[in-house]
Amino acid sequence: MKIAIFEPQFLTPRAFAASHIVLLQDQATMLSKLGNEIVILTEKALPHSRINVPNLRLRLLSGKFSLVKLWLMPQQICMSMLPDFFSLDIIREALKALRREKPDVLYSCGSPFFSIFTALLGYRSGIPTVYYVFTPAHYARWWKGETTNKYSEPAHKVVLETLKQTFRQIPRRGLLMRWGLNHVNKLIVSSKFVKASLDRLCDTKKIPIVYPSTKIPPLKHSSITNQVIITYYGHLRPRRGVIDLVHAFTKVADEFSNIRLMLAISNIHEIYGSMTLRICKKVLKQHELESSVIWKGIVSNVYSEILQPSSLLVLPQHEPSIKIIESMAAGKPVITTKAGWAPEIISNGVNGCLVEVGKVQQIVASIKKLISDYELAIQIGENAWKTVKEKCNLTRSTKELIKIFEKLN
Repeated sequence: MKIAIFEPQFLTPRAFAASHIVLLQDQATMLSKLGNEIVILTEKALPHSRINVPNLRLRLLSGKFSLVKLWLMPQQICMSMLPDFFSLDIIREALKALRREKPDVLYSCGSPFFSIFTALLGYRSGIPTVYYVFTPAHYARWWKGETTNKYSEPAHKVVLETLKQTFRQIPRRGLLMRWGLNHVNKLIVSSKFVKASLDRLCDTKKIPIVYPSTKIPPLKHSSITNQVIITYYGHLRPRRGVIDLVHAFTKVADEFSNIRLMLAISNIHEIYGSMTLRICKKVLKQHELESSVIWKGIVSNVYSEILQPSSLLVLPQHEPSIKIIESMAAGKPVITTKAGWAPEIISNGVNGCLVEVGKVQQIVASIKKLISDYELAIQIGENAWKTVKEKCNLTRSTKELIKIFEKLN
């Protein structure tokens, strides 16, 4: 089967990419490994963009504003103010490419809003379309994050963040999303939570659920060590709960002297990401815990350099990310919040720990419980691995996608 994938951000380095981009990159690779011909329609981001994957090739699209996109593409740990930007005129170039390639199906993944572009390309080309809705239709208010709730910020920072978010949210109107979702041939959703958010936009009765997935490495039993490493890894931006974790760590460190906090920050989103970093360092300094923190940036192998050395992962996000599934796939106990689709994957105390969003004391209690009971932590980690192997297995979920594609032809 010949499958075209339209994603302007496909070439974003994994360390900087949003969860749905990471998922799409993995799906594309797995689709090619399963014998399908994959054509990626993406905006030209680097002078010599290449992907060395058999059966997978790039069709690089250039628009009038693609040079701006190249300038915004993260080359270091700081993210630009407008990471989602792409030159809209590449839609015309993508349509030309589709007519030349003549794929069996066009596939995309992302927010409900992005379905507009997939639907438009399918409508104009006549090619069957499948769209994977990764995020919910209702976006959380960015100013309700932990940074803005507990600390005062310089006025100019607030103004800049407001402008950034306004620019992103103005086009995300129900009318546009409704058109896109109803003009795609087949929708898939990432969870029951996301499916429920689409109720007012389209008929959700027959939309299948395919949970976000990842590669499942062999289960490795953690060895007993004298040091406990509590880890957060991923983006630094509003609503990631990193400040909540730092406050929780200061409380746990008073009782356990053998613990360390690993903050593996792959990128810092401007504007509030840099402020979050400043606040975290300030809190750690106030409690004289700077020497107890392991700082990591971008690493070559997340599994061996971050996940495996960790005793437990704490991801107190106000909205779940694929990092939760990756951590569980490593066989590690994960503490996260009850936000979004996390409760559909995690059963509290069985294959992970769930806390209320923003409740630092609950994070503290969960950390203490896991580091005080080594056998429980090991069992929860093993159960987490079994859960994602069953529900979030990349090979299995990609085969489900192929079955959906085949039904359209």
